Amino acid sequence: MSVKAVTVPVKRCSKDGQCIELHDDVVRESWLTIYVNNRRAASLACTPDDLDYLAVGYLLSTGIVQSLKEIRSWTFNRDKTVVHVSIGTSKIFEATPNVIPSGCGGNTSQQPVRVLPPDMGPRITCNQLLALVEVFQKQSRLFRDTGGVHSAALCTEHGAVIHKEDIGRHNAVDKVIGEAVLKENTLHDKILITSGRISSDLASKAAHCGIPFVVSRSAPTCMALTIGEETGLTIVSFARANRLNVYTGHWRVG
Repeated sequence: MSVKAVTVPVKRCSKDGQCIELHDDVVRESWLTIYVNNRRAASLACTPDDLDYLAVGYLLSTGIVQSLKEIRSWTFNRDKTVVHVSIGTSKIFEATPNVIPSGCGGNTSQQPVRVLPPDMGPRITCNQLLALVEVFQKQSRLFRDTGGVHSAALCTEHGAVIHKEDIGRHNAVDKVIGEAVLKENTLHDKILITSGRISSDLASKAAHCGIPFVVSRSAPTCMALTIGEETGLTIVSFARANRLNVYTGHWRVG
């Protein structure tokens, strides 16, 4: 089908005993191992596209680097399963290798999470947020085809600027962050929408990168809310149909 999915034969059976032969689209899964200054930083189970965005976004969202300027170069091997990243020699990097399955983010932060000023980010109404989430759901084409991926988007109050899908919810977030930074889009004025739950590591990713607003149709975790309170991050969950819950940073939602 594409680099993201493959069509496979399947036998579909129902409770009444009827079976039919058909074809189904299944999402592809690959591994990306990231080396920083020749030390392994992480191995990520991922969808094999936009891997440059994934690598850069991962380094930024985990605090391994604080800005794109700290990255001197990155080079992929031929089949794009390994990337070697060079960062400034003055940068202290303590590598703690992480093997991260597709459903896990990994506790990989290298720096304290930043505090987000109260006046950072957009002010937005409940109706505007719900409209953004509704459009976000419709953009998830690979999910409609396979049912096997998560989505993430960076938005303004007017709509999505960047939208990505991946088998891992954290990877999808890292991909939108990486693309935004590489294309010189600002993050401090954006809303991050994710299809997965808002966990502590996902909240940390947003705060590390200066994204003041995270929204999901799913639930938050208690530790994510603690990070929200400590950093000034706005966390909105259960954004469905005609309602949503604002857990932290309520001043950004009117």
